[in-house]
Amino acid sequence: TWVSFHGGYDFGYLLKVLTCLPLPQSSARFFKMLRIYFPSFVDVKHLADRVAQDGGKVQGLGRLGLTKLGQTLELPRIGNMHTAGSDSLLTAFAYFKLKELYFTAGSNRDIMGPRNHGILHSLNDRGIK
Repeated sequence: TWVSFHGGYDFGYLLKVLTCLPLPQSSARFFKMLRIYFPSFVDVKHLADRVAQDGGKVQGLGRLGLTKLGQTLELPRIGNMHTAGSDSLLTAFAYFKLKELYFTAGSNRDIMGPRNHGILHSLNDRGIK
């Protein structure tokens, strides 16, 4: 599973590099191509937003950037913000912490379920949310 934080631009860049083609003109075609190259992905910002929508203990998680989300979840930042290694590690820490605190396998709060898996924050198959 690929884990991102507000990963639309990241996946767009990766698709462009992998295919050497212009990005698809519609979000439906973008997601079709995305699911070919990255069949399993989650977006931590979307997960944080789901927690807030479902009445999690900490409201407003979906409005936070990566650094503030990490601070709210009491996660360590190793290295400087906005550097690939540090941001990637904090994204992974946030994913596992959210999974531990808020998501239950086999329920509508399953982190790999259709409400959480295969969705990029602010984007969907029908365009921008």
